[in-house]
Amino acid sequence: MDGAGTRPPLARLRRCTAPRMDRSSGTRSTAPPGVRLGGDPRPPRELRRERSQARRIGRMRRRTAVAFDATGTLMEATEGVGDVYARVAHAHGVDLPAWRLDDGFRRILRHAGPRGLDGEDEAARREGEVEWWFEIIRQTFQATDSTARFANFRTFARAVFDAYRAPGAWRLRPGIADLLAELRGRDTPMAVVSNFDHRLPGILEHLEIRSFFRSIEIPSRHGALKPDRALFDAAAAALGVGAEALVYVGDDPADRLHAIDALDVAVVDVHALDEAALLRKAVLGALEGPA
Repeated sequence: MDGAGTRPPLARLRRCTAPRMDRSSGTRSTAPPGVRLGGDPRPPRELRRERSQARRIGRMRRRTAVAFDATGTLMEATEGVGDVYARVAHAHGVDLPAWRLDDGFRRILRHAGPRGLDGEDEAARREGEVEWWFEIIRQTFQATDSTARFANFRTFARAVFDAYRAPGAWRLRPGIADLLAELRGRDTPMAVVSNFDHRLPGILEHLEIRSFFRSIEIPSRHGALKPDRALFDAAAAALGVGAEALVYVGDDPADRLHAIDALDVAVVDVHALDEAALLRKAVLGALEGPA
């Protein structure tokens, strides 16, 4: 192979194998220059490059722990956003089509700022998350129908917020239960690293998978969002490894996954894996890399 990873042209092969005089024996040799008879026939430059690659691989740490994203990776909502908002709104005296609420929500969320970062401590940041969601809900209904009025908006917004931590609001994604059980059977330590809010631990309890994870790292705990190193260092510490031993499994946007990869965390992109069997293969393959 040449430096670009392709086979050298035939002409180069012919030049390398042209007969030449072996000074030690006085006979013609077909060995390439720089390679002794009976040795590896490849050019010395290629041999040096291979040895260098082998040394780098030898220095690589084995990936021994897994950190999962939450939404879109471990779990998914059982209803569309518009359906939930419309159902709860109807119970509070406001009737709007689910599809219009869904469209309004997505337009508002697209331009929303980060959540879980404001506040001097975790309690303050958790309260900030509630207020962040109340504002998203308010803007969603305003964008859908500016004439909509609730007798008590905060009571309504709290009902929407709580609807997403109720049993039945979420379900496991296909293959996740089996994958978690297999990883536990292999004694692989696991954590969750997510930009979800403080409702997440309770949701994982309802889904009966909370016990699989030694830690759940979310923004309100650290005042930071993925891909900030703080969340991954905290997960790694809880799992008893360095961050370079982590495999991260998530469906984050591509730029975020690239940033996580830059932390020396191995990344499994859920977007690229549309079957449970492929996800399992990718995760186990990342763990079974160089020892």
